[in-house]
Amino acid sequence: MQERRSEISAALDEKNQEIQNCRYNMQRFKDYTTLQNGIDFVNDQLAILGDKKVSELKKKKNPPLYHAKQEFEEEVGTGFNTILNRILKECNYRSVGYASWDFTTFDILMDGVPKSEDQGKGYRSFLNSVVALMLYEYFNKDDVFIKPGFLMIDTPLLGFDENEDGFDGETIKNGLYQYFLNHQGSGQVILVDNLNVIPQNIDFKAREVNVVTYHKDEKEGHVYGFMPSWRKDLPKESK
Repeated sequence: MQERRSEISAALDEKNQEIQNCRYNMQRFKDYTTLQNGIDFVNDQLAILGDKKVSELKKKKNPPLYHAKQEFEEEVGTGFNTILNRILKECNYRSVGYASWDFTTFDILMDGVPKSEDQGKGYRSFLNSVVALMLYEYFNKDDVFIKPGFLMIDTPLLGFDENEDGFDGETIKNGLYQYFLNHQGSGQVILVDNLNVIPQNIDFKAREVNVVTYHKDEKEGHVYGFMPSWRKDLPKESK
């Protein structure tokens, strides 16, 4: 009888521990949800403030002199900001932070800080690629006169082979390339990148991506170099 009582007591203790663990995990999830809701609220308020700023700018129409740059800022408004933040979110870049466009330097700001003042080379390369994608998308809209037609990016993740504190390079690599794949059909995008940087867990052939690999030789049907006319393995012609 005593042994049976001990078994029941042990089973109850085990179940009680499971209940406590469940309550703890539920509280953590609740805290995370509350935090994420707060982040979303702040980002929404920033977007509202941006729209308000655009409305104020539009009220100042018909200046005595024509300023092309100023007119461009009023025309674009928060359009750049909206596209930038959507691209960053799709690329799994930080759950916290807000991107905006500085028309003075004509460059991206993260939380009001220029990219040159935050982290390293890989970080800046990634943001440069995001800016190129943003401009490409904006100027390919139906109501814009200038349409690039195609976009070519050279080493969109240049510098990611270097370690950068506080910057999850692998997540960003996969996020950026998944963005390219998810937006196939939005226009032609040509990427020139190094094999050691391209995510290895993506089957580009299965996603119907045309991949051309360049080599330093022509063995086994290899394609030599990106610029065949510039070869280092051939003797230079004498003048």
